[in-house]
Amino acid sequence: MNCWTQIKEFAHDYLYPLLKDFIIPLAGAGVGAWASLSVFKRQTEENRRTHEQSILNNFKEEHDRQNKLAEKNLNHFTWLLDDLIGYVEKQTHDYVDTAKEIKRNPTSPHPLSIRASGTLERLFSIRNDDIFFSLIRKALDTADNRARVARIYKQLDFIKFSMVDYRLAYKSHIKLYHKIGKEYRENIEAIRNINSDIIEQSRKNGALRIDPLALYLDELRYFYVYLVERIPGATGLTWHHAVFLRPFMKELLDDFRHDSRVDAIFNIGRRNNILMGRILHSSEDAITGLERGNRMLTEAIEKLRPEVDYIKQVLLTT
Repeated sequence: MNCWTQIKEFAHDYLYPLLKDFIIPLAGAGVGAWASLSVFKRQTEENRRTHEQSILNNFKEEHDRQNKLAEKNLNHFTWLLDDLIGYVEKQTHDYVDTAKEIKRNPTSPHPLSIRASGTLERLFSIRNDDIFFSLIRKALDTADNRARVARIYKQLDFIKFSMVDYRLAYKSHIKLYHKIGKEYRENIEAIRNINSDIIEQSRKNGALRIDPLALYLDELRYFYVYLVERIPGATGLTWHHAVFLRPFMKELLDDFRHDSRVDAIFNIGRRNNILMGRILHSSEDAITGLERGNRMLTEAIEKLRPEVDYIKQVLLTT
């Protein structure tokens, strides 16, 4: 038997059974495992792509939501700023008008219109961090944009505290006016009582017809009543000082300075001159404060305008 025949017999007796019983099933299992692995790999890849797509979708949704929120915040913020600018402009016009009225008549009280507005409170109820992050989301996170938010709130702080200060200062002026005015009117009444006492004492003494001071005061009394009843504004300090007290003091000084009965009148008259000077000084301070308020608040809103315009431009272009 040759070698080739022996090999064939060996293969038939040993290798074929081995191939049939072990290698072929093993190969089949390998093919099946490879097929299963291939399916698993495809499923894993599909799951990964699905997961990545889900993450991207969630990210896009959150990005869109944050953009809409930023846009909403900035739109609301600029609307409030526009409303504030209009409000401050009207209030500063009131300052100017009141200052003009005081200049026209510095010895009378002039009410200052205090406009009601909750805009400042609403602006400060918005967290500046929200405005900052909204702006850098819609624009760019730059040093200039960071500075813009700081400049806006700096001007808002200035407007808030300035308006409070100017109102308190003017309220103090009006309070002082009424306090001084009360004392001034009481002094005028005291002078009239002294005049009446001089007249009545002279009448009791039977000297009224020959008493120049008593006769003058008696005529003045009726003249005073006549004017008060017929002249508009005759109850105000301006009229009393210009039309009554100053001419009266001059008349007494020219004609009756040596009569001791007028000493008390002179003392009260001098006190009223001092009071009138205090009113005039307070009015001058009030005018200065109102004009300064107009100037400073006008500058503040002029600094706000470009910041508001910038945010509006960002909203239009992003």
